[in-house]
Amino acid sequence: MFASAPHRALPDPLDRLLGYVDLRKSILRGELPEFTCLVGTMVQEVYQTWTAESLALHTQTVIQGAFIPAKARQGPAVAVGSLDHLRRYLELPFTRPTDEETRS
Repeated sequence: MFASAPHRALPDPLDRLLGYVDLRKSILRGELPEFTCLVGTMVQEVYQTWTAESLALHTQTVIQGAFIPAKARQGPAVAVGSLDHLRRYLELPFTRPTDEETRS
């Protein structure tokens, strides 16, 4: 599923990253064991510097960490909210040209 996800073919790195977050959000269906990973939840860490590696680890930490309250609340709603926050967090430092800027 991850290897053939449509976002992997997108040319823009930010679009690929946001597509990955959207994909993870889209699989939050069914019973909790179907979309959570106990081991992944326990081993993820967040680093203080913002390198590509630390951002990737932070992204995984948020995704895996969102499963814990989802399990506690017996549903994916809290995880959906966490992934929405993650998406906004990832979009904030990036600016995209407006249509007008692209034309000039």
